[in-house]
Amino acid sequence: GEEVQISNSLTESGTVTDIKSILNIEGDGNIQLTKGSFSFNKIIFTINENARSGYILSGTATSTQISISSCIMKMVGSIPQYSILTVLVELIGGDLGSGIYAQILSSGALTIEGTSSFVYCKARLDLGASLYSTISGANRKLILEDEILFERFMKYQERNKKTQFGQGRGAYIELSNDEIIEVNEILFNECKGINGGGIQINSLSAQKQTFNGTQFTNCVADENGGGLYCVINSGEIELNEVIISGCFALEGGGIYSQIDGTGKLTIKDSCSFTSCSSTGGNGGGIYIDIDFSTQSQISVQSTRFEYCQALNPQISDINKGYGSGIFIFCINC
Repeated sequence: GEEVQISNSLTESGTVTDIKSILNIEGDGNIQLTKGSFSFNKIIFTINENARSGYILSGTATSTQISISSCIMKMVGSIPQYSILTVLVELIGGDLGSGIYAQILSSGALTIEGTSSFVYCKARLDLGASLYSTISGANRKLILEDEILFERFMKYQERNKKTQFGQGRGAYIELSNDEIIEVNEILFNECKGINGGGIQINSLSAQKQTFNGTQFTNCVADENGGGLYCVINSGEIELNEVIISGCFALEGGGIYSQIDGTGKLTIKDSCSFTSCSSTGGNGGGIYIDIDFSTQSQISVQSTRFEYCQALNPQISDINKGYGSGIFIFCINC
């Protein structure tokens, strides 16, 4: 298939510029791709309040490819607190992210901001139904902020029935060098995955990755990490004012983290775990698997645990596992 590229404009003198160009989306405006590839570079997608509900960019995962590099999606409107039911990308039948699949390369940055929603997205593989992102190389950045909603269940108003759509967590992010992610005030509601109901992060980056004011509510993992599942081989993942409520998994109802190498997990600044549980093992709130023979670190400060449970149905004489709040499994302690 053919390839179409949309990139930022040159300056009036014809020289290259890093200033992003603006693509306005209004009314029924949208782009549908049946085959081939479509790439966007250094574009600001400005979505007006009168834009159609649904997807701005759509294609089929089997015959199309959509590439987004160094772009921003921005919601605009004149009515205070208006609501827009518009999502950026749909890949029908995707193995990976059916909401957004993003590869961030060549000093690129992807920012998703504003009141956006990813609702009951589905991927054939359990690798980020709403968002799948791989980030490789120095000076790459992924920013998610401003009350973006990831939601995994379709809700019927009648009889309050809930129907699950596939596996696939809210987001899957993979970092391989010196990349950076910032997750600010994002909502993960009723997401479900195999490992990491809300989000899974595999980090080889030496940089600090931050979560600020993020909420995980009623997220579920079939295996480990109901809200967050993170593998940290280097660098640091820092959680500030993160709220995890009603999440559960076999182990690590709220968070499951494997830390080795020079990796560090920091949880601080009024984070809270409420009514989280491990249903078949240890760590109702947090489960940590850490190798102390390396320079791995875990730090938990100013954090509250309430009504968390570690259940272990395999033990007949006691009905509890270990670490209702935190369970730490040490290698080479």
